[in-house]
Amino acid sequence: MDTVLYKLVDKQSRIYIVENTQMVLESNPFNEKTVSDVFRTALTFTCLLHGVMPNDRVTVKLETSDASAYLVFGADHHGDVQGYASEGFKDGRFDSFRSMLGEGGSLKIIRDNGYGAVFTGIVDIVGFDLEHSLSRYFMMSEQTRSVFRYFAEAHEKPACSRGVLVQALPFAGESFISQWSNRLEDGANALSDPETTIETLCETVFENAVVAETWTLRLGCSCSRQSVLDMLLRLDASDIEWTVTDTQIIEVRCGKCGRKYGFTSEEIASLIK
Repeated sequence: MDTVLYKLVDKQSRIYIVENTQMVLESNPFNEKTVSDVFRTALTFTCLLHGVMPNDRVTVKLETSDASAYLVFGADHHGDVQGYASEGFKDGRFDSFRSMLGEGGSLKIIRDNGYGAVFTGIVDIVGFDLEHSLSRYFMMSEQTRSVFRYFAEAHEKPACSRGVLVQALPFAGESFISQWSNRLEDGANALSDPETTIETLCETVFENAVVAETWTLRLGCSCSRQSVLDMLLRLDASDIEWTVTDTQIIEVRCGKCGRKYGFTSEEIASLIK
Protein backbone atom coordinates (compact mmCIF):
# COMPACT_ATOMS: atom_id res chain seq x y z
CA MET A 1 0.00 0.00 0.00
CA ASP A 2 1.45 3.34 -1.06
CA THR A 3 1.82 6.25 1.35
CA VAL A 4 1.02 9.80 0.23
CA LEU A 5 3.10 12.73 1.45
CA TYR A 6 1.49 16.16 1.17
CA LYS A 7 3.13 19.56 0.96
CA LEU A 8 0.88 22.42 1.99
CA VAL A 9 1.68 26.12 1.83
CA ASP A 10 0.22 29.24 3.34
CA LYS A 11 1.47 32.81 3.60
CA GLN A 12 4.03 32.09 6.31
CA SER A 13 4.93 28.40 6.19
CA ARG A 14 5.53 25.15 4.40
CA ILE A 15 3.69 22.21 5.93
CA TYR A 16 4.40 18.53 5.28
CA ILE A 17 1.98 15.85 6.45
CA VAL A 18 2.14 12.11 5.93
CA GLU A 19 -0.06 9.23 6.98
CA ASN A 20 2.07 6.08 6.94
CA THR A 21 0.09 3.66 9.09
CA GLN A 22 0.54 0.63 6.86
CA MET A 23 4.21 1.41 6.35
CA VAL A 24 5.02 1.45 10.07
CA LEU A 25 3.01 -1.70 10.68
CA GLU A 26 4.92 -3.57 7.96
CA SER A 27 8.39 -2.25 8.74
CA ASN A 28 8.56 -2.07 12.54
CA PRO A 29 10.41 -5.20 13.77
CA PHE A 30 9.90 -4.48 17.48
CA ASN A 31 7.32 -5.63 20.00
CA GLU A 32 8.76 -3.67 22.93
CA LYS A 33 6.90 -0.34 23.18
CA THR A 34 9.78 2.05 23.88
CA VAL A 35 11.89 0.96 20.92
CA SER A 36 8.80 0.58 18.73
CA ASP A 37 7.75 4.18 19.39
CA VAL A 38 11.21 5.49 18.55
CA PHE A 39 11.37 3.41 15.35
CA ARG A 40 7.97 4.68 14.17
CA THR A 41 8.77 8.30 15.01
CA ALA A 42 12.13 8.30 13.19
CA LEU A 43 10.70 6.45 10.18
CA THR A 44 7.91 9.01 9.90
CA PHE A 45 10.40 11.89 10.13
CA THR A 46 12.37 10.27 7.29
CA CYS A 47 9.20 10.19 5.19
CA LEU A 48 8.71 13.92 5.77
CA LEU A 49 12.33 14.64 4.85
CA HIS A 50 11.58 13.34 1.36
CA GLY A 51 9.27 16.32 0.86
CA VAL A 52 11.94 18.78 2.02
CA MET A 53 14.68 17.14 -0.07
CA PRO A 54 12.80 15.26 -2.85
CA ASN A 55 15.77 14.96 -5.19
CA ASP A 56 18.24 13.62 -2.63
CA ARG A 57 18.94 10.29 -1.02
CA VAL A 58 18.44 10.97 2.69
CA THR A 59 19.83 8.81 5.49
CA VAL A 60 18.85 9.30 9.13
CA LYS A 61 20.88 7.55 11.82
CA LEU A 62 19.91 7.54 15.49
CA GLU A 63 23.00 6.81 17.58
CA THR A 64 23.21 5.89 21.25
CA SER A 65 26.13 5.76 23.66
CA ASP A 66 26.33 2.04 22.86
CA ALA A 67 27.99 1.82 19.44
CA SER A 68 26.25 -1.49 18.76
CA ALA A 69 22.75 -0.04 19.24
CA TYR A 70 21.56 2.25 16.45
CA LEU A 71 18.77 2.74 13.93
CA VAL A 72 19.23 3.78 10.29
CA PHE A 73 16.51 5.00 7.93
CA GLY A 74 16.63 6.06 4.30
CA ALA A 75 14.47 7.67 1.62
CA ASP A 76 15.53 8.03 -2.00
CA HIS A 77 14.35 10.28 -4.81
CA HIS A 78 12.00 7.55 -6.05
CA GLY A 79 10.09 7.65 -2.76
CA ASP A 80 11.37 4.31 -1.50
CA VAL A 81 11.69 4.33 2.30
CA GLN A 82 13.66 1.84 4.37
CA GLY A 83 14.47 1.18 8.01
CA TYR A 84 17.29 -0.85 9.57
CA ALA A 85 17.91 -1.85 13.16
CA SER A 86 21.21 -3.03 14.59
CA GLU A 87 21.29 -6.18 16.67
CA GLY A 88 21.98 -4.03 19.74
CA PHE A 89 18.30 -3.09 19.73
CA LYS A 90 17.08 -6.66 19.77
CA ASP A 91 17.65 -7.74 23.35
CA GLY A 92 14.67 -5.93 24.91
CA ARG A 93 16.73 -4.18 27.57
CA PHE A 94 15.27 -0.69 27.10
CA ASP A 95 12.41 0.40 29.34
CA SER A 96 12.63 4.10 28.45
CA PHE A 97 14.11 6.42 25.85
CA ARG A 98 16.61 7.54 28.48
CA SER A 99 17.88 3.98 29.03
CA MET A 100 18.05 3.51 25.26
CA LEU A 101 20.33 6.52 24.77
CA GLY A 102 22.53 5.72 27.76
CA GLU A 103 24.98 8.53 28.39
CA GLY A 104 23.71 10.44 25.37
CA GLY A 105 22.53 10.14 21.81
CA SER A 106 22.66 12.01 18.53
CA LEU A 107 20.99 12.22 15.16
CA LYS A 108 23.03 12.13 11.99
CA ILE A 109 21.29 13.16 8.77
CA ILE A 110 23.10 12.61 5.48
CA ARG A 111 22.03 14.13 2.16
CA ASP A 112 23.38 12.68 -1.06
CA ASN A 113 22.38 14.38 -4.32
CA GLY A 114 23.70 11.50 -6.41
CA TYR A 115 26.36 13.63 -8.09
CA GLY A 116 29.09 13.32 -5.50
CA ALA A 117 27.90 16.04 -3.14
CA VAL A 118 27.24 14.60 0.33
CA PHE A 119 26.21 16.78 3.26
CA THR A 120 26.10 15.56 6.86
CA GLY A 121 24.35 17.28 9.75
CA ILE A 122 24.61 16.13 13.37
CA VAL A 123 22.47 17.22 16.30
CA ASP A 124 22.53 15.97 19.87
CA ILE A 125 19.34 14.52 21.32
CA VAL A 126 18.53 17.05 24.04
CA GLY A 127 16.39 16.33 27.06
CA PHE A 128 15.62 12.82 25.85
CA ASP A 129 13.03 14.41 23.54
CA LEU A 130 13.20 12.91 20.06
CA GLU A 131 10.56 15.13 18.44
CA HIS A 132 12.21 18.32 19.71
CA SER A 133 15.67 17.12 18.67
CA LEU A 134 14.48 16.29 15.16
CA SER A 135 12.94 19.77 14.95
CA ARG A 136 16.26 21.30 16.08
CA TYR A 137 18.09 19.67 13.20
CA PHE A 138 16.64 22.16 10.71
CA MET A 139 17.59 25.15 12.85
CA MET A 140 21.11 23.85 13.43
CA SER A 141 21.88 22.82 9.86
CA GLU A 142 19.47 24.76 7.64
CA GLN A 143 18.71 27.83 9.80
CA THR A 144 15.02 27.05 9.30
CA ARG A 145 12.64 27.30 12.24
CA SER A 146 10.64 24.09 12.33
CA VAL A 147 8.37 21.95 14.47
CA PHE A 148 7.95 18.20 14.00
CA ARG A 149 5.29 16.12 15.70
CA TYR A 150 4.39 12.46 15.49
CA PHE A 151 0.82 11.33 16.14
CA ALA A 152 -0.32 7.76 16.73
CA GLU A 153 -2.81 5.88 18.80
CA ALA A 154 -1.34 4.54 22.02
CA HIS A 155 -1.38 0.93 20.91
CA GLU A 156 1.31 -1.59 20.06
CA LYS A 157 -0.08 -1.65 16.51
CA PRO A 158 -1.68 1.78 15.98
CA ALA A 159 -4.61 2.16 13.62
CA CYS A 160 -3.27 5.58 12.67
CA SER A 161 0.28 6.90 12.27
CA ARG A 162 0.88 10.45 11.06
CA GLY A 163 3.67 12.97 11.05
CA VAL A 164 3.62 16.74 10.58
CA LEU A 165 6.53 19.07 9.86
CA VAL A 166 5.91 22.82 9.82
CA GLN A 167 8.65 25.17 8.59
CA ALA A 168 8.47 28.92 8.97
CA LEU A 169 9.23 31.09 5.96
CA PRO A 170 11.91 33.76 6.60
CA PHE A 171 9.43 36.59 7.17
CA ALA A 172 7.22 34.72 9.66
CA GLY A 173 6.95 36.27 13.11
CA GLU A 174 9.13 35.30 16.06
CA SER A 175 6.31 33.46 17.83
CA PHE A 176 5.19 31.59 14.71
CA ILE A 177 6.65 28.19 15.60
CA SER A 178 5.41 28.28 19.20
CA GLN A 179 1.96 29.14 17.88
CA TRP A 180 2.09 26.16 15.54
CA SER A 181 3.28 23.91 18.36
CA ASN A 182 0.19 24.89 20.34
CA ARG A 183 -2.01 24.46 17.30
CA LEU A 184 -0.74 20.93 16.68
CA GLU A 185 -1.22 20.10 20.36
CA ASP A 186 -4.80 21.34 20.17
CA GLY A 187 -5.37 19.23 17.06
CA ALA A 188 -3.72 16.07 18.44
CA ASN A 189 -6.97 14.15 18.78
CA ALA A 190 -7.96 14.77 15.16
CA LEU A 191 -4.44 14.10 13.89
CA SER A 192 -4.29 10.71 15.63
CA ASP A 193 -7.86 9.71 14.70
CA PRO A 194 -7.97 7.25 11.76
CA GLU A 195 -11.52 8.41 10.99
CA THR A 196 -10.31 11.96 10.30
CA THR A 197 -9.10 12.12 6.71
CA ILE A 198 -6.22 14.19 5.41
CA GLU A 199 -8.76 16.20 3.41
CA THR A 200 -10.64 17.04 6.61
CA LEU A 201 -7.41 18.02 8.36
CA CYS A 202 -6.62 20.40 5.50
CA GLU A 203 -9.95 22.12 6.20
CA THR A 204 -9.56 22.24 9.99
CA VAL A 205 -6.10 22.03 11.56
CA PHE A 206 -4.48 23.44 8.39
CA GLU A 207 -7.40 25.61 7.30
CA ASN A 208 -5.38 28.44 5.76
CA ALA A 209 -3.07 26.20 3.73
CA VAL A 210 -3.49 24.74 0.25
CA VAL A 211 -2.02 21.55 -1.17
CA ALA A 212 0.95 22.48 -3.36
CA GLU A 213 2.47 19.08 -4.12
CA THR A 214 2.17 15.39 -3.30
CA TRP A 215 4.56 12.44 -3.45
CA THR A 216 3.94 8.71 -3.36
CA LEU A 217 6.08 6.82 -0.86
CA ARG A 218 6.43 3.07 -0.48
CA LEU A 219 8.28 0.71 1.76
CA GLY A 220 11.22 -0.20 -0.42
CA CYS A 221 13.07 -3.36 0.44
CA SER A 222 16.26 -3.27 -1.57
CA CYS A 223 17.31 -6.24 0.48
CA SER A 224 20.63 -7.10 -1.09
CA ARG A 225 24.16 -7.20 0.25
CA GLN A 226 25.13 -4.43 -2.14
CA SER A 227 22.37 -2.08 -0.97
CA VAL A 228 23.42 -2.64 2.65
CA LEU A 229 27.05 -2.00 1.73
CA ASP A 230 25.97 1.21 -0.01
CA MET A 231 24.23 2.27 3.20
CA LEU A 232 27.34 1.52 5.26
CA LEU A 233 29.48 3.49 2.82
CA ARG A 234 27.41 6.60 3.54
CA LEU A 235 28.37 6.44 7.21
CA ASP A 236 31.54 7.88 8.67
CA ALA A 237 34.41 5.52 9.38
CA SER A 238 34.03 6.20 13.10
CA ASP A 239 30.48 4.83 12.96
CA ILE A 240 31.56 1.35 11.91
CA GLU A 241 35.17 0.92 12.97
CA TRP A 242 34.05 -0.43 16.37
CA THR A 243 32.78 -3.56 14.57
CA VAL A 244 36.18 -4.60 13.28
CA THR A 245 37.49 -7.56 15.26
CA ASP A 246 39.41 -10.66 14.34
CA THR A 247 36.54 -13.12 14.62
CA GLN A 248 33.24 -11.29 14.65
CA ILE A 249 30.68 -11.55 11.86
CA ILE A 250 28.79 -8.28 11.64
CA GLU A 251 25.05 -8.61 11.00
CA VAL A 252 22.74 -5.91 9.63
CA ARG A 253 19.03 -6.65 9.63
CA CYS A 254 16.48 -5.29 7.15
CA GLY A 255 13.74 -3.48 9.06
CA LYS A 256 11.09 -4.51 6.51
CA CYS A 257 11.53 -8.21 5.93
CA GLY A 258 13.92 -9.10 8.75
CA ARG A 259 16.54 -10.63 6.48
CA LYS A 260 20.03 -10.51 7.95
CA TYR A 261 23.21 -9.80 6.02
CA GLY A 262 26.53 -10.92 7.44
CA PHE A 263 29.83 -9.18 6.77
CA THR A 264 33.30 -10.26 7.78
CA SER A 265 35.71 -8.01 9.62
CA GLU A 266 37.77 -7.75 6.44
CA GLU A 267 34.78 -6.45 4.48
CA ILE A 268 34.00 -3.86 7.14
CA ALA A 269 37.66 -2.84 7.38
CA SER A 270 37.75 -2.23 3.63
CA LEU A 271 35.01 0.39 4.02
CA ILE A 272 37.01 2.53 6.43
CA LYS A 273 40.32 2.60 4.60
